[in-house]
Amino acid sequence: MKKITIMATAILLLAACQKESTLENANLSDALSTNNSTKQKARVTRPISNNLQSDPNPNTTSPYGGVLAYGTSTHLGNVTAVTFNTSFTPISPGVFSITSEDTTYAANGDELWGRGSIVIHFPTDGSTTATITGGSIFVGGTGRFVGATGYVIYENMVYNTATGHESHTSHGEITY
Repeated sequence: MKKITIMATAILLLAACQKESTLENANLSDALSTNNSTKQKARVTRPISNNLQSDPNPNTTSPYGGVLAYGTSTHLGNVTAVTFNTSFTPISPGVFSITSEDTTYAANGDELWGRGSIVIHFPTDGSTTATITGGSIFVGGTGRFVGATGYVIYENMVYNTATGHESHTSHGEITY
């Protein structure tokens, strides 16, 4: 009888260990399949548009200046932005080419990074309104904009030479 009790206990222990092991394996299998099914979100290309205004950045460290911008952008909501001008090159009298590195901050804190290229035409008639043409390409960001690509083309871009205030709309596409 003692042998039967020991054997029965051993079988029960083995069965209990086997169930626990099976449960652990099932949990591990579920965890692995969950990790494998959590794949990176598919990137999509969408239209983007902005309505922005800017003023000179009094604290820029760029020798070419920079701006602080604000407004709205599709996919980002209310935004603020910092532009750091990387070049300021004369093309002809009153016409200059400017390149920049831009960081736009989305309403949720995500960043969208860009590189801008514009041509500014200063007035020759004594007025205080300069016109600007150009655009920006997207070169990544943070949050949902990691690896973002795309572009915007500036429209209706005007610059007040007396105040430094600028406004524009833009349109393009973004992939993120």
